[in-house]
Amino acid sequence: AARAWWSVYASQHTDACAKLTADIDMEGCMERYTPPAIYVGTFDGQGHTISNFVINNPAVNNIGLIGAVGDGAVVKNVILDESCSLYAANYAGVIGTTSGSGTINVTNVGFEGEVGVATRNAAGIVGVCAGGSMNMIITNCWVTGVITNGVESGAICGYSGSGSVVTNCWSTCQMSSSAIYSSDSFTRGS
Repeated sequence: AARAWWSVYASQHTDACAKLTADIDMEGCMERYTPPAIYVGTFDGQGHTISNFVINNPAVNNIGLIGAVGDGAVVKNVILDESCSLYAANYAGVIGTTSGSGTINVTNVGFEGEVGVATRNAAGIVGVCAGGSMNMIITNCWVTGVITNGVESGAICGYSGSGSVVTNCWSTCQMSSSAIYSSDSFTRGS
């Protein structure tokens, strides 16, 4: 129960700040997990790893450790390992989607599991920058897992928008042919 406590708190206090103090195994806790509505706080994993974070809901959009982020959100220093799996209707990744305009920062985030969607925008780090209006600063992130299904997907971000900056990120992930959008399979932008 304590492992899912933060998700309930953050869904009511979307500007909450959190730091992981140890690795977390979410096995047996996911039925209590509630992602924050539109998270605008700071989540600092302090280099820790989250295991068995599994959400398989092909009828719901915005699936991720954090389903949606808004202006000012910071997500950093966390790894979702190979036991993690995310599947949504649309918009899945460590962060499912952005909301509104402004700036978010994602730094030192790794995704090693599997992410997929029924329709569009699966990615290891950010599923989609909704409307392309959020300035995303994505730095030192990596994806080594598998991206499956859906169109307009990418290793780091399914769609990043014109105001985003992706720096020092890498991927060795496998992508299904249906997920690849032309030659821009690393991150799509305008």
